[in-house]
Amino acid sequence: MESLLPALKAFKIPCEPHNSDALAQAFMPYIYSSVYRVLVSRRCGNIRHLAKAISLGIYTKLTMDDCKALNSFDARKCSFETWLSLYAEKAALNHIRQSLYPTSQLSTIFAAMGVDVAGKEEAIDRQGDILEPTHKFVLRLLYDESLSFEEAANVLGVAPQVVRSLEGEAWGRIRMACRPAICELAQ
Repeated sequence: MESLLPALKAFKIPCEPHNSDALAQAFMPYIYSSVYRVLVSRRCGNIRHLAKAISLGIYTKLTMDDCKALNSFDARKCSFETWLSLYAEKAALNHIRQSLYPTSQLSTIFAAMGVDVAGKEEAIDRQGDILEPTHKFVLRLLYDESLSFEEAANVLGVAPQVVRSLEGEAWGRIRMACRPAICELAQ
């Protein structure tokens, strides 16, 4: 909390993180503008409404549990405005990722890749917990939506090398986990 006090003073907020009206008045413009930029760059639907809803969620997350998220701010690394903007951008990107593809079954991913999964969905989907949502999302972007690595990286807000790495990790996990399933499917 001590590293947060100078930032609160810079915003001319009394050094009481529980003064929620003052915090909201100071933080919301930064949060909203960061979220709005992310939504515009990703061409999301009703941007103003969505930006407001996401911003309120971010503000709530920042101030709940005795401002636990705010305590991760370190004044030695960056200014508070920069930290707050980056925090809001990451939260907005996570919201977009989760809303696009909240869940994807492995059989759906394989079917999108042109693999015949008829009658084998259950055996394949039992392996679904081997992939994290990020891995599923990357495979869906690359194979279902036929995006290039660069396009998928733009959607995710990461470098193309990260997309290649996530794809490689996903296929490695699938290979390791599907060995027993392949034997079961062959029968």
